[in-house]
Amino acid sequence: MGQASKQRVMLIHSYVKQMQKFKDTANTASIIDLLKVVIIDLIGGYSSSNNKLRVLAESVFGHIFDLLSELKAIPQLFQLLLVGFAGTKAQTKSATIRSLMLLLKLNYVKKGIDVNDVSFQDFLRKVSRIVGLYLKDELVETEVHRASLKFLKTSVAFLLKDNL
Repeated sequence: MGQASKQRVMLIHSYVKQMQKFKDTANTASIIDLLKVVIIDLIGGYSSSNNKLRVLAESVFGHIFDLLSELKAIPQLFQLLLVGFAGTKAQTKSATIRSLMLLLKLNYVKKGIDVNDVSFQDFLRKVSRIVGLYLKDELVETEVHRASLKFLKTSVAFLLKDNL
Protein backbone atom coordinates (compact mmCIF):
# COMPACT_ATOMS: atom_id res chain seq x y z
CA MET A 1 0.00 0.00 0.00
CA GLY A 2 1.44 3.35 -0.94
CA GLN A 3 1.44 6.25 1.46
CA ALA A 4 -1.94 7.87 1.31
CA SER A 5 -1.50 11.59 1.15
CA LYS A 6 -3.92 14.28 2.19
CA GLN A 7 -4.03 15.51 -1.42
CA ARG A 8 -5.01 12.06 -2.70
CA VAL A 9 -7.77 11.67 -0.16
CA MET A 10 -9.03 15.21 -0.87
CA LEU A 11 -9.12 14.34 -4.57
CA ILE A 12 -11.08 11.17 -3.82
CA HIS A 13 -13.44 13.28 -1.71
CA SER A 14 -14.00 15.58 -4.69
CA TYR A 15 -14.71 12.58 -6.94
CA VAL A 16 -17.24 11.23 -4.47
CA LYS A 17 -18.99 14.60 -4.28
CA GLN A 18 -19.23 14.65 -8.07
CA MET A 19 -20.58 11.10 -8.11
CA GLN A 20 -23.59 12.38 -6.16
CA LYS A 21 -24.73 14.06 -9.37
CA PHE A 22 -24.79 10.74 -11.23
CA LYS A 23 -26.34 8.53 -8.57
CA ASP A 24 -28.83 6.56 -10.56
CA THR A 25 -28.83 2.78 -10.77
CA ALA A 26 -27.58 2.88 -14.37
CA ASN A 27 -24.28 4.34 -13.13
CA THR A 28 -23.80 2.03 -10.16
CA ALA A 29 -21.29 -0.22 -11.96
CA SER A 30 -19.23 2.78 -13.08
CA ILE A 31 -19.19 4.20 -9.56
CA ILE A 32 -18.11 0.84 -8.11
CA ASP A 33 -15.35 0.57 -10.74
CA LEU A 34 -13.98 3.98 -9.80
CA LEU A 35 -14.12 3.12 -6.11
CA LYS A 36 -12.12 -0.06 -6.80
CA VAL A 37 -9.26 2.14 -7.97
CA VAL A 38 -9.22 4.44 -4.94
CA ILE A 39 -10.32 2.24 -2.04
CA ILE A 40 -6.79 1.23 -1.05
CA ASP A 41 -5.83 4.90 -0.64
CA LEU A 42 -8.81 5.42 1.64
CA ILE A 43 -7.89 2.37 3.68
CA GLY A 44 -4.37 3.76 4.05
CA GLY A 45 -5.64 7.21 4.91
CA TYR A 46 -7.96 5.84 7.57
CA SER A 47 -5.05 4.16 9.34
CA SER A 48 -2.68 7.14 8.99
CA SER A 49 -0.98 8.60 12.04
CA ASN A 50 -1.92 12.04 10.69
CA ASN A 51 -5.15 12.87 12.50
CA LYS A 52 -6.40 15.31 9.83
CA LEU A 53 -5.89 12.69 7.13
CA ARG A 54 -7.60 10.02 9.21
CA VAL A 55 -10.62 12.27 9.87
CA LEU A 56 -10.82 13.19 6.18
CA ALA A 57 -10.68 9.52 5.12
CA GLU A 58 -13.41 8.66 7.64
CA SER A 59 -15.52 11.47 6.21
CA VAL A 60 -14.99 10.16 2.66
CA PHE A 61 -15.99 6.66 3.79
CA GLY A 62 -19.16 8.22 5.21
CA HIS A 63 -19.95 9.97 1.91
CA ILE A 64 -19.29 6.78 -0.04
CA PHE A 65 -21.53 4.88 2.35
CA ASP A 66 -24.33 7.42 1.85
CA LEU A 67 -23.94 7.33 -1.93
CA LEU A 68 -23.95 3.55 -2.18
CA SER A 69 -26.76 3.31 0.33
CA GLU A 70 -28.97 5.34 -2.01
CA LEU A 71 -27.97 2.99 -4.82
CA LYS A 72 -28.67 -0.08 -2.66
CA ALA A 73 -25.06 -1.16 -3.17
CA ILE A 74 -23.73 -1.39 0.40
CA PRO A 75 -22.82 -5.09 0.00
CA GLN A 76 -20.49 -4.13 -2.87
CA LEU A 77 -18.77 -1.60 -0.60
CA PHE A 78 -18.06 -4.27 2.00
CA GLN A 79 -16.74 -6.53 -0.76
CA LEU A 80 -14.47 -3.76 -2.06
CA LEU A 81 -12.73 -3.50 1.29
CA LEU A 82 -11.70 -7.14 1.22
CA VAL A 83 -8.99 -6.25 -1.30
CA GLY A 84 -6.89 -5.06 1.64
CA PHE A 85 -6.54 -8.62 2.93
CA ALA A 86 -4.44 -9.40 -0.13
CA GLY A 87 -1.81 -6.90 1.03
CA THR A 88 1.58 -8.15 2.09
CA LYS A 89 2.16 -5.60 4.85
CA ALA A 90 0.72 -5.87 8.31
CA GLN A 91 -0.31 -2.21 8.12
CA THR A 92 -2.51 -2.93 5.10
CA LYS A 93 -4.24 -5.83 6.79
CA SER A 94 -4.85 -3.99 10.05
CA ALA A 95 -6.05 -0.90 8.15
CA THR A 96 -8.50 -3.09 6.23
CA ILE A 97 -9.82 -4.57 9.43
CA ARG A 98 -10.25 -1.10 10.97
CA SER A 99 -12.01 0.12 7.82
CA LEU A 100 -14.41 -2.82 7.97
CA MET A 101 -15.17 -1.90 11.59
CA LEU A 102 -15.90 1.67 10.53
CA LEU A 103 -18.33 0.47 7.86
CA LEU A 104 -20.04 -1.87 10.32
CA LYS A 105 -20.58 1.04 12.67
CA LEU A 106 -21.75 3.33 9.84
CA ASN A 107 -24.14 0.61 8.70
CA TYR A 108 -25.59 0.34 12.18
CA VAL A 109 -25.91 4.10 12.74
CA LYS A 110 -27.25 4.94 9.28
CA LYS A 111 -29.37 1.81 8.88
CA GLY A 112 -27.77 0.76 5.58
CA ILE A 113 -28.28 -3.00 5.49
CA ASP A 114 -30.56 -4.82 7.85
CA VAL A 115 -28.16 -6.63 10.18
CA ASN A 116 -30.59 -9.55 10.30
CA ASP A 117 -30.37 -10.00 6.51
CA VAL A 118 -29.19 -13.53 5.69
CA SER A 119 -26.60 -12.45 3.11
CA PHE A 120 -25.18 -9.79 5.48
CA GLN A 121 -24.96 -12.34 8.29
CA ASP A 122 -23.24 -14.81 5.96
CA PHE A 123 -20.74 -12.17 4.81
CA LEU A 124 -20.00 -11.05 8.37
CA ARG A 125 -19.55 -14.65 9.52
CA LYS A 126 -17.07 -15.34 6.71
CA VAL A 127 -15.09 -12.15 7.33
CA SER A 128 -15.03 -12.88 11.06
CA ARG A 129 -13.56 -16.30 10.31
CA ILE A 130 -10.88 -14.75 8.10
CA VAL A 131 -10.02 -12.21 10.77
CA GLY A 132 -10.04 -14.96 13.38
CA LEU A 133 -7.33 -16.77 11.40
CA TYR A 134 -5.00 -13.83 12.02
CA LEU A 135 -5.33 -14.43 15.75
CA LYS A 136 -4.23 -18.03 15.36
CA ASP A 137 -1.18 -17.12 13.30
CA GLU A 138 1.79 -16.50 15.59
CA LEU A 139 3.78 -14.91 12.77
CA VAL A 140 1.32 -12.06 12.27
CA GLU A 141 2.39 -8.77 13.80
CA THR A 142 0.82 -7.44 16.99
CA GLU A 143 -0.85 -4.60 15.09
CA VAL A 144 -2.95 -7.11 13.13
CA HIS A 145 -3.78 -9.05 16.30
CA ARG A 146 -5.05 -5.87 17.99
CA ALA A 147 -7.17 -4.88 14.99
CA SER A 148 -8.51 -8.45 14.75
CA LEU A 149 -9.57 -8.49 18.39
CA LYS A 150 -11.33 -5.13 18.02
CA PHE A 151 -13.10 -6.32 14.88
CA LEU A 152 -14.27 -9.55 16.45
CA LYS A 153 -15.51 -7.64 19.49
CA THR A 154 -17.51 -5.38 17.16
CA SER A 155 -18.77 -8.10 14.82
CA VAL A 156 -20.04 -10.29 17.65
CA ALA A 157 -22.51 -7.52 18.46
CA PHE A 158 -23.92 -7.78 14.92
CA LEU A 159 -23.90 -11.54 14.44
CA LEU A 160 -27.02 -13.49 15.30
CA LYS A 161 -26.62 -16.23 17.89
CA ASP A 162 -26.94 -18.91 15.20
CA ASN A 163 -23.84 -17.57 13.41
CA LEU A 164 -21.52 -17.36 16.40
